[in-house]
Amino acid sequence: MFEVVIVGSGPTSLYTIAALLDRPAGLSITVLEREEMSGTGMPFRPEETDSVLLANIASIEVPPICESLLDWITGLPDAVLSHLGISEDDLHERHFFPRILLGAYLRSQLGRLADLAEERGHRLHIYNSAPVVDVVRVAGGYTVTALKEGEVLSFSARSVVLATGHVWPEDDPEHGYYGSPWPSVKLHAIPATDIGILGSSLSGIDAALSIACAHGRFEEGGSRYVPGPEAEGLHITLMSRKGLLPEADFWCDLPYLPLEYATPERIEALQQRTEGYDTEDLFDLLREEIAANDPEYAAAIDLPSLTLENFADAYFAPRMGKDQFALAAANLEEVERNVNTLTTVPWRYAILRMHEALAPLLPAMPEHERQRFKTYLAPVFIDNYAAVPPQTIRRLLALAEMGSLSVVSVEDDCEVLPPTRKEPTRLREKGGERRFDYFVDSRGQSALPASALPFPTLLEQLQADPQAPLPLSPSFALSGPDGTWRGLYCAGLPFVMHLFPFAQGITVSHEFGEVLAKGVDIDRRAHDELTDQAVA
Repeated sequence: MFEVVIVGSGPTSLYTIAALLDRPAGLSITVLEREEMSGTGMPFRPEETDSVLLANIASIEVPPICESLLDWITGLPDAVLSHLGISEDDLHERHFFPRILLGAYLRSQLGRLADLAEERGHRLHIYNSAPVVDVVRVAGGYTVTALKEGEVLSFSARSVVLATGHVWPEDDPEHGYYGSPWPSVKLHAIPATDIGILGSSLSGIDAALSIACAHGRFEEGGSRYVPGPEAEGLHITLMSRKGLLPEADFWCDLPYLPLEYATPERIEALQQRTEGYDTEDLFDLLREEIAANDPEYAAAIDLPSLTLENFADAYFAPRMGKDQFALAAANLEEVERNVNTLTTVPWRYAILRMHEALAPLLPAMPEHERQRFKTYLAPVFIDNYAAVPPQTIRRLLALAEMGSLSVVSVEDDCEVLPPTRKEPTRLREKGGERRFDYFVDSRGQSALPASALPFPTLLEQLQADPQAPLPLSPSFALSGPDGTWRGLYCAGLPFVMHLFPFAQGITVSHEFGEVLAKGVDIDRRAHDELTDQAVA
């Protein structure tokens, strides 16, 4: 059999396995998971995630593995659904379900994949509590070493997929400093006091809601926050460079309708240009698409006069310097009205579809052009697709009404000063310092250099620049000193973000899984050809 080792068992691994099982029989797939429970992934583990935190996509957007998310949830006992606050009216494809439920779905699908593997003539072996300590390139493939209950396990593989997920900085809870908001349950230890959260998008909001739920509860569909007896001093400040809250997720046609200008043919034409393409070319496509889809919006922001450098300013201008909670309430009302009438806001929908159309162009761009994209266009796309469930906006408004939540902007070059024995965490700006009893850095996953790869022998063999990104191809293949190595892939989020700035979420995991499975399939066919030649 053709041996494959997958390091990690989160969503990317599951979608990779599902795609591999569609291939001809004869794969032996070993999954090595460092946690006690496999199949859920970091944001969805039941012991680490609050039930109040919702998946950021509706059930229809979750790519099915063995069955759809909604079909699986519909089959759950009524008592389970009731415990999670899910009514019969919520059982539809546009509902945003709790993350812990999505985690349970993923875990159940891993079990289904194990059965499917046997049916289709493959083997699937899953090891929990088995952290991988090294990966070594050897003649004919790779050796992967893991620890299991104090025993060293060694696995041989022709193909290895590194899907290790997030890597978060260390916390200092003794002094009130948290380097990330995950796992969210750790934030329950924060008392009702003055709390600063750096980041006002989904991760920061999740941190705020987790803290709020430790000191009270939401009632009346989330529109009312009832503080507990010791919550009097609770005040949470969400901070970001623009000081903006994300908008509520909006109604649109799913699956996506075809774009009018950024068609597959035009995307392919850019990819085949002998002189290459740049961020200006991508902006031209975006501008054409917005103008065609929503002439009224294009006129309102004077789109024809905008350049790459000032487009984002025009996009964010209507929300800058305004009362964020008043804007959120108005946006929520608009979204709920549009949901009831099945009305799509054309410019929002155009931008949403455009980020997926343009994403495949980014890996082949020069680094300086990817930086231009990250600076001028990525903030718009991220703000658009990172819209949050309406229920989440309701809960934020309830916290604000109680006087327990505020949103402020901070300077681009603000500096976080970690706590000391004498000083709490401080956020230093040119105009002074903000001090907080407790502080949570919720800016999200950062791209990491090669030196962060947790496999020492492999890092040495790759001879990569420790301070540079891992040498990856767009198909996730790693390159050593003698060129691209067959059979070794890295889809760990911190190591691919320099090529894929939108590399977050379940749908991206599905796309990555398809690419990874295709790579393994090519490895297998090459191995079979060599074997046939040797026999001949």
